[in-house]
Amino acid sequence: QTAAPCPPRRPRYAPRMSPLPRRYAEEEVSEGDGDGGEAAGHAHTTPSSLLSLPPSVAGFDDFFPSILGRRRRASGEGAAGEQQQPSSGSLAGRGRDNLGGHWKAGSLACAAAEVLVDLAPALLAPLHVEQKRALVSACLRRGPALSSVGTLRVERARVLESVRGANLHGRVHIAFIGENGSGPGVRREFITLAAQELLHPSRDLFRSRDGGRTYQPSPSPNPSPEALGHLTTAGRILGLALHTGDSVPLSLTSVCRKSLLGLPITEEDISALDPGPHGFFARKVEYLRECKYKEDGLTLADLDLFFTEVIDDCPPHDQTANQAMAELVPSGSSVAVTEENLSEYLTLLCEFRARGAVAVQMSALAAGLNDLVPPHVLQALTAFVSSQELQQLLSGLPEIDVDDWQMSSRCTNGLTPSSNLTAMFWRLVREMDPSERALLLRFATGSPCVPVGGFANLIGFSGQPHPFTLSLRRGVGWFPTASTCANTIYLPPYTDFNQMKTNMSLAIRSDCFEERNVVR
Repeated sequence: QTAAPCPPRRPRYAPRMSPLPRRYAEEEVSEGDGDGGEAAGHAHTTPSSLLSLPPSVAGFDDFFPSILGRRRRASGEGAAGEQQQPSSGSLAGRGRDNLGGHWKAGSLACAAAEVLVDLAPALLAPLHVEQKRALVSACLRRGPALSSVGTLRVERARVLESVRGANLHGRVHIAFIGENGSGPGVRREFITLAAQELLHPSRDLFRSRDGGRTYQPSPSPNPSPEALGHLTTAGRILGLALHTGDSVPLSLTSVCRKSLLGLPITEEDISALDPGPHGFFARKVEYLRECKYKEDGLTLADLDLFFTEVIDDCPPHDQTANQAMAELVPSGSSVAVTEENLSEYLTLLCEFRARGAVAVQMSALAAGLNDLVPPHVLQALTAFVSSQELQQLLSGLPEIDVDDWQMSSRCTNGLTPSSNLTAMFWRLVREMDPSERALLLRFATGSPCVPVGGFANLIGFSGQPHPFTLSLRRGVGWFPTASTCANTIYLPPYTDFNQMKTNMSLAIRSDCFEERNVVR
């Protein structure tokens, strides 16, 4: 006799598919959820977009619970002292996943989210921006363009010229000519130097009208091929940052970010381009729209306006003579602005100032970004990444939080958190101004930017998180040294605070790795 065949067993990992998961509407979040979720009694509702998904995606919550960051709250497991995050929706309200607060690019959670990037990216919008960074990096790294790894040798004094036309894909190794260094720290140093060259006033590639907080490509009637080539390189560097999770010390205006994402531009975005009472929006748009010219005893006809606008309304070096004009409509130089067409004129004026004046420059910047970020990925980004989140993905956090820095650090090689030398170091950091802290962070990590998620997300040589580390320096030498790929500062055994302060100031202000004696 032959035994009857056994029915196939259901694998443990097989999802319990249901046409509509009801846990969103039925389950309440307790006050002890661990990540600042909604208060008890406020139930989640099913996203409307989930109703139209096939069962294989609708059962996503059952199959990959880690994508929702479900905590093992019943058993109280999880990292002690884990930083709490605010709730932002049915997905992010669950907090981070069970990976110690960090989404690894190869994790089950991130792999599951990659599926939704292609199928329903809007469902990822409530995720924490830190998780979105890991997800974007994972999506970009899965392409065939990353099959080869090469080394790009860069001349430190001519960074932009050294990499013009180069393939800056996510796995490229950066090495400075004449120096024996490689790894993430060198790559971060390269990105920082490239950003400094892009923002240098002599190149006039980017300009800021809000005191250096944000930058926009400089308008020019006839940009040179060299300038457009550098803007394309800038786009590739932004794409490289999205690949690797590094931060670029180049904060773009909201108009620029939304143009790259293809998002609509609002009046607030245009106003932020040139803020203040003497900015473009106040002195032109509001002046005309609110008829403030009547307060001066003038009429609209007295202003002698036509459907034209100067291409560069704030040229460098006070070059105000012979400014090139652009027509907002065909034959605009002969179309006068009247009460009847004033609204159309203001609309065209804002559109030109936001996009038209820098159309060629933005095309070059977008072309460089598209070299590393495929159009379908960029299109998916618009569904779950906002303009402000893109700013964080590209440039990190806007300020250095010393408390977070200290809490996320560790001590090795004879130092402990309670050592006198450690206490002197953090006293020095707290006494520094923001610019000095940025120099110190660059000295230690290669970048003056804090990554999304804070100092706990600093990346080490292996590409995995590596905390900022203080280590006791052995041997001869009284200047601090650093290993940027290990996010480590080696401190000599100082006993005098003023000596530490003086030597640290000299070290972080040195021009290159050799001068500041960086340990690799």
